[in-house]
Amino acid sequence: MKRFLFFLSFIVAISFEVNAQSKNVFTLSQFSFEDTGGKKFKLDTLKGKVVFIDCWFPACPPCRAEMPKLISLYEKYKDKGFVVITISLDEHKEKWLKAIHDDSLPWIHFCDLVDIEKNILSKKWGIVSIPYNFLIDKNGILVDKEISLDKLERELFKL
Repeated sequence: MKRFLFFLSFIVAISFEVNAQSKNVFTLSQFSFEDTGGKKFKLDTLKGKVVFIDCWFPACPPCRAEMPKLISLYEKYKDKGFVVITISLDEHKEKWLKAIHDDSLPWIHFCDLVDIEKNILSKKWGIVSIPYNFLIDKNGILVDKEISLDKLERELFKL
């Protein structure tokens, strides 16, 4: 439960803001945060891209089991504007970085490494399990959430 709450608050912290006209339209904010190397990253740099946000935890067997297929999809569609962002629920930097290295995950990674119990906004998104993901199209529209990788591939085929 703590890991779930951590993830949810991180999604909120990413600052996708629901557009008042449609609950499925998100605006990439100017929120910035640091990646694994400490480099600042702004989500608004992803405008015009198809973004798959995958929320996971390095000690989660189902999360780790789907990574090889996600890597394959990423490699196949990255030149067509497909971006993967993984958000780890781990509060231990060493374990998080080791999992990224061990699984050879080639995309953008984030983990705010804070105490999960301090993330009071996490309930807002209603995530009840991991892995959990969001698919956002080039226009910032939420296409799906909790999408299977097979369905993701069908969506990417349209690119």
